[in-house]
Amino acid sequence: MRARIATGSVGAGCVVALAFSSGGYFPSEWGLVTLAFLLVVLAVVLLADRVEIGRPGLVLLTALAALGLWQLASALWSAAVGPPVTEAERTLVYLAAAAALLLCLTRATVPALLEGIAAGVTIVAVYALGTRLAPGLLGGAYDPSSGYQLAKPIGYWNALGLLVVFGLVLA
Repeated sequence: MRARIATGSVGAGCVVALAFSSGGYFPSEWGLVTLAFLLVVLAVVLLADRVEIGRPGLVLLTALAALGLWQLASALWSAAVGPPVTEAERTLVYLAAAAALLLCLTRATVPALLEGIAAGVTIVAVYALGTRLAPGLLGGAYDPSSGYQLAKPIGYWNALGLLVVFGLVLA
């Protein structure tokens, strides 16, 4: 029971934390997210009696690592070094997240993770709606330059809409 509650809480917390840091879109947010996932991986490797990742999980991790290495290698022939390195950093976030999920999730805790993600999406959507229904009380003053779209907390209304659709599908 505690594992289900912890898994759901982590799922909700990840969604809410990423949403309030501009949806994790900008590279400045990737470092802390990557560090958090890598700390989870380190904790599992150090504390678990037995670490087991199946063949599909190893294929996923190998493919993500190969993609990141290819992105770094493409900096050699790229006109600008910045974009390939930035994409490799984004792939490192995906690799760390996949490793943490593969090490921590079991068949029993997957439903709790999905429920937690749906709860996190609900929290973000309610906050976004609250910024429109009570401007100034929640989330600062109303920004007339963005029209009347629900851009906060992610910063882009289509991204918020997509997140809500994913939450509806999970729910």
